[in-house]
Amino acid sequence: MLMYAGIFLGVGIMMSFLPLHLRTLGFSATAMGAVFALRPAVQVVTPTLWGMWADHRGDARFPLRLATVGSLLAFVPLLFSRDAAVVSALLLLQTAFGAGLVPLTDGMTLATLHKNPGGFGRVRVAGTVSFGVGVLGFSVLLGPTGGSMEQAGEWSVPAILAAMAACVATSLLLPEVPPQPRERGAKVTALIRPLWLFLLVNALHWAAHATYTVFFGVHVADLGLGPHVVSVSLVAAVGVETVVLFAAPRLMQRFSTRVLLVAAILVAILRWWVSSWATAAWLIVGAQALHGVSFGLAYVLGVTWVRARVPDEARSTGQGLFTAVVFGGGGTLGTALAGVAYDAGRGAAAFNLAVVLELAALALFAAGEWRAHRAR
Repeated sequence: MLMYAGIFLGVGIMMSFLPLHLRTLGFSATAMGAVFALRPAVQVVTPTLWGMWADHRGDARFPLRLATVGSLLAFVPLLFSRDAAVVSALLLLQTAFGAGLVPLTDGMTLATLHKNPGGFGRVRVAGTVSFGVGVLGFSVLLGPTGGSMEQAGEWSVPAILAAMAACVATSLLLPEVPPQPRERGAKVTALIRPLWLFLLVNALHWAAHATYTVFFGVHVADLGLGPHVVSVSLVAAVGVETVVLFAAPRLMQRFSTRVLLVAAILVAILRWWVSSWATAAWLIVGAQALHGVSFGLAYVLGVTWVRARVPDEARSTGQGLFTAVVFGGGGTLGTALAGVAYDAGRGAAAFNLAVVLELAALALFAAGEWRAHRAR
């Protein structure tokens, strides 16, 4: 739980306020989109490699420790760097290490749960709570009104470093998990064959989230609102996601993964549509509260679905593959498109793009279901 808390504390601040720091360094929305698209492009490869290494060792603790230390050391120079090329290179280096954190932690969590994978969401909720409470706390520390957007961007780097340092400390205290058979050459191509449609639908679904993950803080600033709107939006999302994660085992017992995934996509379409035109703070907060369903539910479905379809000796590889295709491939596509859309028409255009990507995910899912029905 502590590892999830540290990881997602850093992710929350990075997602919400680091783009504001990049803007003060002179990055345009397109340039930010390019940098944040290259980060998931690195994730297309690295999570699977981290997972394969952990499976080969039969113990993920040392790879996870190396990933936390490398992620921290790569981020330290951002305290002083002002050159756009150097900052971009450092972010990519940090991503190469940081991309291993979530899949390795997920793999260890699932190994510990073993016979109760449905309980994954209740462990993962520590990251959700840390994500929201940490970002709110960061905003409060800036001042009674959340400070200025410029201050939030400036202080985001040391705050992210503190979260990374906590991850390093936690990784040194990790206990042994139940042993797994060592990987004996499980091929990535063999793993992906039965998973490809599910992974591609989830990749498009995550691509639609890129406008939110990269440009939400910038969008709020462009609307003339303060950092407190970003923080309250995240707290609202955390509240909903916490309920969803605790309810996930019951939901998955009552409904099929297919039904729940379609529900998450439909909720996301509503969220992006409202975000494309809303200017009132209460509407913006309400729309982002749906993140608890559009992301939280979809994530738990993805992790547990993949876990049920890969052998024990390849569990870290399976989670790495999920991260690579969904967050790497989907994130690369969505972030690159979102940057161009934001420069062309600000938040309205970028959130409308998100709606289109969700509709594409639904269409791909429907095509796969129709093809499977015909094959029966």
